Amino acid sequence: MRLLEVKSSQWRAGAWRDPETGVHWLLVAGLALGDHEDREDFYQRVERRDDAGRTSDWLPTEADTRLLKQETSARLMTEWEVLVQRKVRDALSEVHAGGSTRVVIPHPMPGQDPIATLNLVVSPVREEGYEADEIEAEILAGRKYRGSNLEWQLRIRVLITLSPPEQGWDCWT
Repeated sequence: MRLLEVKSSQWRAGAWRDPETGVHWLLVAGLALGDHEDREDFYQRVERRDDAGRTSDWLPTEADTRLLKQETSARLMTEWEVLVQRKVRDALSEVHAGGSTRVVIPHPMPGQDPIATLNLVVSPVREEGYEADEIEAEILAGRKYRGSNLEWQLRIRVLITLSPPEQGWDCWT
């Protein structure tokens, strides 16, 4: 197994690139000690493990891979939620004085079909003693996403973006 060497001050690390996924894993770390003569020196430890044919023990386990998938999924969802908020904010800015606009909402996973179209209508109400902006948000989910958890997350994110003080949007069933 070939490791990429990482150096920072006295710290050393060995990283490995998974050829199937392209993910880089930090497999081993330690200090460079005593001109590499010290038994606890990073290079000494790596050499002993390599001589014993046990460097593969450092490879990611199934639990590591599962955790990476969970973390990747959480990151993609967070990035998607921020993107939805940005799209709603930009659409609202476009029609804040009145009017309508349409926004395509992409899937969190790149390369997938968009999950919905958001139609946003702002109608200013200006009456004597009363001024308000009525906002209508219509989410037209694609057939395969109707009723899905993803559509539900989209609805919550749109509502929270339009009315941030509302903390209970996700409690409604």
